[in-house]
Amino acid sequence: MGFTSYYRIFIKEYAGLTAEMQKMKNEKTLNWNDDLKAKFNQLKTAFESAPLRGFPQYDNPEPFIIDTDWSKVNMACVLSQKQDGKEVFLGCAAKKCSAAETNYPSHKGELAAVIFGLKKFEHILRAKKFIIRTDSRCVQFLDGIKEHRGMFARWNVFLTSFNYELVHRAGKQQINADALSRRSDLDGDKELDCVDPNVPLHDVDDIYNIDQAPRAEITPETLRNETLLDPVLSKLIPFITKGVKPDKEERKSFFSEGMVYINHFECLSIKDGIIYYTGPSLNGKTPLERICLPFSLQKEAVYWCHSDPANTSGHIGIQNTYAKMKQRFYFPNMLSYCACLIQNCVNCIKKKPTYQKSHVMHREILSYFGQRIYSDIVGPLTGSLHNGKTCRYFLTIQDGFTRYLMAIPIPDMTTETVAKAIIENWILIFGCFEVLHTDRGTQFTSHLFHEIMKGLGVTKTVTPAYSPEGDRVERAHRVLGEILRSDNRFSERNWTAKLATACLAYNANVNRVTGQSPFEAVFGRKILLPVDCIFPTKFIQ
Repeated sequence: MGFTSYYRIFIKEYAGLTAEMQKMKNEKTLNWNDDLKAKFNQLKTAFESAPLRGFPQYDNPEPFIIDTDWSKVNMACVLSQKQDGKEVFLGCAAKKCSAAETNYPSHKGELAAVIFGLKKFEHILRAKKFIIRTDSRCVQFLDGIKEHRGMFARWNVFLTSFNYELVHRAGKQQINADALSRRSDLDGDKELDCVDPNVPLHDVDDIYNIDQAPRAEITPETLRNETLLDPVLSKLIPFITKGVKPDKEERKSFFSEGMVYINHFECLSIKDGIIYYTGPSLNGKTPLERICLPFSLQKEAVYWCHSDPANTSGHIGIQNTYAKMKQRFYFPNMLSYCACLIQNCVNCIKKKPTYQKSHVMHREILSYFGQRIYSDIVGPLTGSLHNGKTCRYFLTIQDGFTRYLMAIPIPDMTTETVAKAIIENWILIFGCFEVLHTDRGTQFTSHLFHEIMKGLGVTKTVTPAYSPEGDRVERAHRVLGEILRSDNRFSERNWTAKLATACLAYNANVNRVTGQSPFEAVFGRKILLPVDCIFPTKFIQ
C-alpha cells in the first residue's frame, strides 16, 4: 500500500479502490476475497497505463530522478521525472540480494543499490544530468574518502562517468524504492523489471531489433497472398505467366527493385502463385531454386536465419546469415538488407565485440576427416547441472579437416574424466583419429592419458610451451562463447542447456576456409534448420 500510495495522485478513485485494504493493514488476519482481488488487479492495471506511466522526456529541463534502497532481502531502484509539475513514474527494477550482498554493512549495501540502479537505466541516464536520491547519508560522503580500494574504487570510477547530483531523503519519504527492496517473493536468478507489455521496444528505442520480428509459420497460402500484395512482385506475375519480358514502356512503371528482377527475367518462374528464381548454385554445378520473397516477409526470413527461437542460428554474423539466405531466397540488395538488420540486433550489440581484427588464416594441409583432432578445456565456469552432476568445465573436440566441433560438459578436469568424454562422445560415434593435438594441460600430458591414446593407436602432440593459442580449437571457443551469450532462453547459470544448441549453430555455419559448413563436410548434405520448416519449399540439395 505504501508503494501505490506514493503515486496516488495519478490513479483515478484511488481512495475508493484501497479503502478496504487500508483498513486491513493493522489486522492480524487477512480476509482476502474476490472483491479485494478485483480491486487490487485494477490497481495493478493502473500502473501499466497512462497517466501514471510515462516515457523519458530528454528535451525536458527537469532532470531524471532515480531512487534507490537496499535491505538484507533485496535492492531496488525507481526511475522518475517531473513532467508538467508532477513526478511521473518511468520504470523500476529490483533483485534479490546474493549471499554476499546480504552480509554487506548498510553503507556498502546502499551504494550497491545505487550502482544497480545506474546499470539498469544507464541507457537513459547517460543522456543528461540526473538526481540520485537515497536514504543513506554515508553515500553522500563517498567523494570525501581519501583513498578508494577494491570494490569501492571500481564503483567510484563507474559513478564518476555520470553527470549526477546526490540528494539525501529521509527513509519515511523513500516509500517507492523502500517497498520494492522489502519484497520477499523475488527469485534469486531473476530481476524484477517493470516493462510495459503493450509498448513494442522498436517504438520506444527506434531500432531494428530482429528479436521483435513476427514468429508465425509461413504457409504457402500466406506466401501467395503476400506476393499478390507486393508492389513489385505482383506486377511481374502476368509477364512471367506469359513468358514475355516487359518492353521499354512497360518497364517505366517498375521501381528499381523491379528492374533487378527484369534483368534476370530468364531465371524467373511461377508455381502455385509463388515466384521462384532459378540460378546457378553456390558450387556452380546444379541449379538452385529460390523463393522470390515479398518485402513483408524479408525481415521474417532474416530472423529465422540469424536468431530463431531455439537459437540454432546462434546470432551469427552478416556473411554467415547471408550465406543461409541466398541458399533459400532471392530479392534485390539482400546482403545490405541483412547487414542493416544484424548491425542493429540488440543481442549482438550487447554480447559481441565490435572490433574484428583481420588475421591470416591458419594453414595446415589435411586430407580427410579424423586425420588430426584438436581438443581443449574451458573453465572453471559457474556450476550447472548435467546428467545429475554439477559441471564447471566443458571439453571441446574439433576435427582439423572439416572444422566439426563438439562440446561436452564435464564435472572436473581429471585425466579419467577427459579420456572417458573423448571416447564416449567422439570415438564411439566417429571412430578413432590419427593425431590428437592439445595444449600442455596436465590432464593431456599425464602418463595415464598417453597410455590410453597409445592403446587406441593415436599419436599425441602438444602445443609449444606457453603458447596455448597453437591449439586451433582455441579460436572456436570465442565463437562458441558469442553464441552462448546471445542465447537468452536460459539463465547464465544453466549454460549446459545451451551448449548442444551452440555447437549445432557453429556446425551449421559456412567456414570461410573450407567454403562449407562443418555439418555438410562431415555428412555430405546441407543441414535442415528451422527456417526450412517455416518456409514451405525444400531447399536442401
